[in-house]
Amino acid sequence: MKINSFALTKPDSDNEMCSEIECELTNDGQEDIRLVKMDTILTNAEGVGVAVSIDDEEEIRIRPGDTETFSPGLPWVKTEIAGTDDPSAITAEVYAAFFRREFIQLGEMDCPADHQTPVTMTVDAPIGGVNQSLVVMASLTEPDEDDESSVEIRCIIRNTSDMHLEKVSLKAELVDDEGADIDECESAQQIRIGGINCLDPSIWHQSTSALKNARIKLSLAVFTPVDHVVATATGTQADEED
Repeated sequence: MKINSFALTKPDSDNEMCSEIECELTNDGQEDIRLVKMDTILTNAEGVGVAVSIDDEEEIRIRPGDTETFSPGLPWVKTEIAGTDDPSAITAEVYAAFFRREFIQLGEMDCPADHQTPVTMTVDAPIGGVNQSLVVMASLTEPDEDDESSVEIRCIIRNTSDMHLEKVSLKAELVDDEGADIDECESAQQIRIGGINCLDPSIWHQSTSALKNARIKLSLAVFTPVDHVVATATGTQADEED
C-alpha cells in the first residue's frame, strides 16, 4: 500500500486545517480483499500526535492483481496543537488491515404470525472455516397504537476457529408474500478467538398487513484477516477551491 496524496487545507477561522488522504493498494495475493480497516495518526516535526482517526472501515472489492484507491477518516488539525500551519511539517501514518470475506446464504424463515409466537430456524454455517450449528430466532413486538410491530432477530455466534473474526455481519431482508422487498437491516460485531457474540438486527415499525405471510431472508458475512501494512507521507498544501 502507498499513500498517493496527503494534503492539508489552509487554516480556517477556527485555526483548523482539514486533511485529505488517498491510499492505493494492489492486491498481490490470491484472494479477493473485501474489507479495509484503517487507523490514521498525524504527527508534527517533533513526532507528537496532533490528530487521529481510529477504526475507519470501507467495504471494497480488490480482486487478485487489481488496484484500488480508498481514503481513511480525515482528521482536522488545530494549528495551536500542531505548533505550525506548514503542511510539510505534518506527517500522516496510515495503519491498514485487509480482510477476506466468507458470504453465507442462511436461507429463509417465516415471519412470526403475532408477538406471542416467535419463530426459530437452525442452520449449519462455516464460521472462520469451522462448521457450527446456528439457531436464529425471530419475534415481533406487540403492535402499537398505529398497528405497527418491529421484527427482532437474534443469533448467537461462537468463534471456535483459530482466527480473530474482525467483523461478522448478519443481514435480514423482509419480503412480502409475493417476494417483494419490504425492508432490511444488518447487525455486525467482532468476535475474538474463543469468544461469543449476539447479532440482533431489527426491522422497525412495519404494519400488521405488511407482515402477514411475510418471510425473512438471512445471510451472513464473515471477515477474516489477510494482511496489514503501514504507509507514511509528508503533507502538502491542498489546492484552493474556486
